[in-house]
Amino acid sequence: MEVKYIMRLIINQKYFALRDRFMITHENGQPAYAVEGKLFSIGKKFYIEEPCGREIFFVKQRLFRFLPKWDIIQNGDTVAVYKGKLSFLTKRAKIVSKSFGDITIKGSVLGWTFRFFDQSGNQIAEVSKKILKIRDTYALDIFDTRYADIIMTAVIIIDALYHRGR
Repeated sequence: MEVKYIMRLIINQKYFALRDRFMITHENGQPAYAVEGKLFSIGKKFYIEEPCGREIFFVKQRLFRFLPKWDIIQNGDTVAVYKGKLSFLTKRAKIVSKSFGDITIKGSVLGWTFRFFDQSGNQIAEVSKKILKIRDTYALDIFDTRYADIIMTAVIIIDALYHRGR
């Protein structure tokens, strides 16, 4: 049985930008989030904001690790940690959080599709990359809106890990 999404977000990134700044929209084109990367930093760092400019999360990459690890910070406190997992046939990760509960992420071998599962094993979201586009474009289907902010943040981390050769 296929689950119908409650919310669909579209993530279009711009090529050739001096620093990453782009909008994430609802499928009807209304702004949902803004993402802004820090220009001069060691390791990747970025802000997730509401369209009005209110910060939701600050995200920073932990460097010098065998497996990827990112801190997701809200109001100065680390509320979640994205942890890459070792896997040979799929791309796997976990978000560890007392605020949101642990979220398991399972991706395809090429990293074009990722599914998100809550602690009970229920699928809460799915993201797929559109491969025949000029710029990176993702469709994020969210099945449980309580997780919208943290899942959208994880998608930006996934993009930074697997699809950002620039």
